[in-house]
Amino acid sequence: MNNDPIDRSTFLDKIAFGFAEDGKIVELRLLRKNGKAAYVPCEFSDLSSLCLRLQQAAGQAWELQKHALGGTDPRLMNPVRAHAVDRLQGAYSTDRKPLMSVVLKTGLRIELSIPEGDILELIEWLQELQSSLSRPKQPRN
Repeated sequence: MNNDPIDRSTFLDKIAFGFAEDGKIVELRLLRKNGKAAYVPCEFSDLSSLCLRLQQAAGQAWELQKHALGGTDPRLMNPVRAHAVDRLQGAYSTDRKPLMSVVLKTGLRIELSIPEGDILELIEWLQELQSSLSRPKQPRN
């Protein structure tokens, strides 16, 4: 492992997009904190797998953080930016598998396939969450 200090000026600051060929080509503009940019064109059809890979990397980073914290949930230690949900919708897929659609306020729609055995546990967890939100907050000592 490299012990050199990390140059944080090379970290990602912003991401912007450009479009060509009626949206068939999407150019990702990755802007670093030091002002330098990288332009990465990709096919529209590759965006979904790119997004999934980024989410997969986030999940792996979360597990590494949890391990480094001795099993403590990293969300208790580090600020987390949550995505605001606009609405939840339930349905069945064409092959009768339970689905839950999560529509974010940004307009992003995420289709989740839910294992049938987890539905009752999900309902119980949501009911407990709702119940805990209605209880008065206990002061910390």
